[in-house]
Parts: sequence; structure tokens; C-alpha cells
Amino acid sequence: MNLPSVQSFFAKFDKRQWLIVFLVTLLAFAIRAHLMRYELFFEFDSYLHARIIGYVLQTGSVPAVDPLAYYFTQVGMPVTYVFWYLSAFIYKILFLGAAYSKANVILLVKFLPAFYGALISGAMFFLGKEIYSKKAGYAMAFIAAVSPAFVYRTMSGFFEDDCLGFLWFVLGLIFFVRAMKSSSFDKKMALNVLLSGIFFGTMIWSWGMFLLIPIIIIPFFVLALLRIGWIKTKKETIVFAGAFAAIMVIFYLIGLPLGMDWIMRSFSYADQALGVLLWPLIIGAVAVLFAFFYLVFSSKGNAEKTERYAKFSSLFLVMILFGVLLMTAMLFVTKDRIFEVSGVLGASVGEENTGHQFFAGKYNALIILPVLALILLPLRIWREKKDYFSLLLFVWILVTLVMAWYKLKFTFVFGLSIAPAAGIVAEELFFYIKKLSKLETKIVFACFAFILLTGLAAGITFTKTNIPNIEYSMPDWKPALEWMRTSTPADAKMFNWWNQGHWITFMGERAVLNDNRNMSKESDRDFAIFAITPDLNTALELVAGYKSDYVVLDATDFGSAVSMAEYAFDTINTEDPRILPYRMGPSYAQPCSVSADGTVSCGGNNFPAGTWQSIPSTWQSTPNQLYQERVPLFLYRDSSAYIFYVMNEATNNSIPARLWFNEAEAMKFFEQSYSGQGIKIFKINKEAIREELQKA
Repeated sequence: MNLPSVQSFFAKFDKRQWLIVFLVTLLAFAIRAHLMRYELFFEFDSYLHARIIGYVLQTGSVPAVDPLAYYFTQVGMPVTYVFWYLSAFIYKILFLGAAYSKANVILLVKFLPAFYGALISGAMFFLGKEIYSKKAGYAMAFIAAVSPAFVYRTMSGFFEDDCLGFLWFVLGLIFFVRAMKSSSFDKKMALNVLLSGIFFGTMIWSWGMFLLIPIIIIPFFVLALLRIGWIKTKKETIVFAGAFAAIMVIFYLIGLPLGMDWIMRSFSYADQALGVLLWPLIIGAVAVLFAFFYLVFSSKGNAEKTERYAKFSSLFLVMILFGVLLMTAMLFVTKDRIFEVSGVLGASVGEENTGHQFFAGKYNALIILPVLALILLPLRIWREKKDYFSLLLFVWILVTLVMAWYKLKFTFVFGLSIAPAAGIVAEELFFYIKKLSKLETKIVFACFAFILLTGLAAGITFTKTNIPNIEYSMPDWKPALEWMRTSTPADAKMFNWWNQGHWITFMGERAVLNDNRNMSKESDRDFAIFAITPDLNTALELVAGYKSDYVVLDATDFGSAVSMAEYAFDTINTEDPRILPYRMGPSYAQPCSVSADGTVSCGGNNFPAGTWQSIPSTWQSTPNQLYQERVPLFLYRDSSAYIFYVMNEATNNSIPARLWFNEAEAMKFFEQSYSGQGIKIFKINKEAIREELQKA
């Protein structure tokens, strides 16, 4: 009985389509999986998520309070439950139900981002096919597979919630488009509405960038109503609006347990981008919609009126789109910063910088695709009277372009938008070449092929030239973290700077004062004070106040003394007199190499063996060099490794420098427990500190 239906299924099965999609998905995975060759993985937040998955595997749940971070208070976990539980579920599948193993989690963390990125790339085909055609779908899938900015946060080891988050977004859009195409309420439409709402809602529990959903689909809905009022019947228009409302209700209900502050955050982003124009635009949009609804419903049945208003609406819609493009261009020219995080944190965290200066490296030649798409889309909408889903892609591309222009961390979000832009360009390319000569067609195809091949080369090169931070030999954190895990008490508390916090908690398995979430301004400030203060009692009071057990120092932080001073004094004014001493001359740690004749090369400096040995390796109170013939400097060498240190006077007098080079007075209260390539760990002598502070 079932045989004919099975045969019918395989008869309709498009083998060529699925083969191409599979190959593109495989390409996407291969590009991203190249980085599995490294022992560990990227950035810092990846280590936090790996640790939380460990908790899920061991206890079956995410702890309400983080057991290893901010040990002086109680801090909860971020809300990305779908990401963690799904990853833990995949762990059980891949490792055949095995119990928790850190080694297996590390393998999982290297595999999953590439896997998720490949799935997203494959899903882009179905979105392109649903909106336009297979040709557009192939282009979208291929560009998603190779776009460096999108590859970046979906490559092996970049295990953060955003590596999965876009999967729900793309799947939600596929069913959103299917639902919004429906001309009547039926089971098929209801299923598409339900699936779209569920996937969009799942994104809320996976990734904070779910804000893209309302920011993109609400403007699309408003603009689309201006088009469909003239191409659909009253009933079909009501169905369209009803489908949209139902999807938003499902989306709202799924996110309701997490609160509704996302609505205000969405308005906040819009307010930052549009400023005083926001409310006039909202009021204008509502007024226009009411006017058009009146015209649409009053003209139905009057063919002459309907045709006249339809022509006017198309012109009006295209004018709106080109007007928005002009406003965006003016925004880029007239406004330097939007979405800015104020204060020290915004100035010191790289991804809070503007993004446009990184476009060449993030997008290379592919950046031409969204530029072309934003120009072609209004022209297509004017030409194709029944096309309203191009409006969805127009809003998606433009919104994410503005986000990436003004914020470096949003360049990933715009990285995926390059893919729908490629779909639009491909679709329009195949339309226009019908009117071209053979020579012109060849030239156009050659240009498009060049862009695609450039994207492929850029994606491959991007992964080859990126190395996980923790794999750098200076400072060499891996052996330090292993020592910490095996040679300190399990309940030891580290007094550390925030940018190694996630490494310490996952790899070192010890509690930290700070981590990369920067959830305590006070502990950030207090470590920064410790890092720059020349006053021993101040330093002792800080470590005693937090009841810390070990101080963790990184040689590269000597070069960040100005930044530490900004945190300590809560100012980004580099001319502040409290900060100026740390700017008086350079401070840095430079790894060196040794030649066969014993010459030590440190950057641009070459030291014969005898000269190298004459450089002090213990703390000095008297400078041994002048910078620009007037500023005193202190030169040091590492006694156990080939590292060259240069310090200005303020940095040299700081407690970390005095500890690093074993100054006698400071070492009464600290014991050097570990020394590696650019890292030192000191055990705190709590009894000696208590006695010293009682004297004071």
C-alpha cells in the first residue's frame, strides 16, 4: 500500500538540488573545521559555555549561581538554555551516552560551532529558494559558507551562543515566508505560523540577538502592507495581517517567562540610531498605514481607483526605500558613533569599537554584494508588482549594515546578511542577462564568479590565519592553568584580572575575582588599583578584603598600565594627572630569541650574551636607561626565560612589578608559587598580611 507513495516521493526527489546543498554545507563545515587542529579554542566566552555544559552533563541542570566566578558575591548564569542543553544532548549522541569528560567537551566545543555554521549555511538555500528561486538559494548558501565575518563566530572553537543563534532565525524566516504567502487560513498556514513562532521563540532562549526579529519583521510588515493592499483581496490582506499577528503572539508567549524588557531594548537601539526622528517616523508610519488602509478598502470594487492607487503606492514605496538609503548615507557621514558603550569598559573592550574600519578584512570583495542589493531591491520592487518579500531582505540587510558600521561586535550579524544580498544579486543577474549580448553576459558572469571565488579564498585564508588566543607562547597560559588545576587547593580563590577569568574557571577549575562578563565594576576597579599602586598597604588591604588565596599576574599587563589606571580612577581622560605618570615612557614585555652565538634578539634590540646577562633580573629602584634622553626607564630580563622588560617609573614602582622581580619588602607577604613564560602566580601569606595591617 505504501510502495507507490514511496516511489512517488523518490520520483519527485530533486537529487541534483540536494547534492549541491550537501556539498555547499560540507564546504561550510570544512572551512570552519580547519581550526580543529589546535588543542584548545577561541576567545574567552567559549570557555564559559564549555564549563556550563559540563554542569549540565554532570548534574542535569544549569546552576542558579555561578560556583566559580565572583566569589565575593553571588552571580547567576546568562540565559542561553537552548544552546547549552542542545549541545549537551549532542554530546550524549556523539559520545554514545558517555559521562562527563573535559577532554570530550573540548572536542565537542571544537566541533559544534563548525557544525552549526554549516547547518545555517545549508538552511540559507531554502530561504533563498522560498523567496526567489533555487539559483538565489545556491548563491545565499555558498556566500554564507565562505563569508569571513560569518565564518568568524561559527568556526571551530568559537563556541558562543551566537554560533547557534542564527539557525533559529533562518528557520523561523523560512516558515515565516511560507506563512505570509498564504491566501487563506488552513492547516498548512497554521503549521507554518506555529513553526515560525516556535523557531523565533527558541532564539529568545538561545541568543540575545533575538532582538533582530522584531527589529526586522515589524518594519517589513508595515512596508509590505503598502504593497499587498493592491495585489490581494480584502480577505487575503486580513489573512496576511492575521498570520503576522499570530507569529508575534507565539514569539511573545515563548519569551514571556524571561520578561519583556526586550521591547524597551529594541526601542533603545532604534532611539540611538534615529534620535529625534524615531517618534515622527513611527507616527508617520501609522498615519500612512491608516490612509492606505482607507484607500485600499474604499477602492475595492472600483477597478479604476484600485489601479490608480496601486501605481501611486508602488511609486511611494520605492520613494520610501530610496529615501531610507539616502538617510542612512547621511547618517554614516554625519554621525561618528551609535550604540556606544560609555566609560572605561567601552573604551577598553575592543568589540565595542566602531566596525566600519574593519570592513575590508571582514568582508573583502563581498562587500559589493549588499551595496548592489540595496540599490537593486527598490528597482525590483518597482518592476515586480507582486514581490513583497524583497522588502524583508531590504530591511534585514540595511539594519545589520547600520549595526556593523557602528559596532565591531555586530560585524558578525552583518556577515550573514551578505548571503541574502548575494541571492538578490544572483536573481537580478539572471533577469538582466536576458537583455545582454553574449559578450556582455560573459563579462557579467566573470565579474560575479570573481566575487564568489574571492569570497571562497577569503574564507579559507581567514581560518588559516587565525590562531586561538590561548595557543600563543607569550604568555603561555596552558601550563599555568594546568599547574593551577593540579597544584592548588580545589577551593582556592584567584585574585586576577578579568580577561583571563573564563580560562581560569574552565581550564584551571578555580574560583576567580573577575571574568570576561565584567559583572562587578568594583572588583574590576580594585584589581586595577592593585595593578598600579606603589603603596604596599593598599595592595595588602585589597587582597585581604577579598579573602583571596593567590595573585595571578600576566607580563603583558605591564603594557596595559594606562588602561589599568583608567579602570582604577574610572576615567577615559588620558590627560588626567593621575594617569599621566603611566604614559611617561613605554612599558612592555617582549619575548626574545637566541641565535647560535648566544645573541639575544628582542624585537629590534640585539644583545650579545654578556650584555644580556648584565641586565638586572631583580627589582631596581634606580633607572638604568633614559627614554628620549630625559625619561627614566627600567630594563629587566627574565631570570628563567628569554623575555625583555621595559618599564617607565610609575609601572616599575607598582606592586605587581615589585612582585614580578622579587623585591624583598613585597615578598614578605607573597610567595612565588609558579613562574612560566610570561605568567607568575603568588600565594598570599594571609597571616603576615593580617599582622601587618594590624600594625597599621
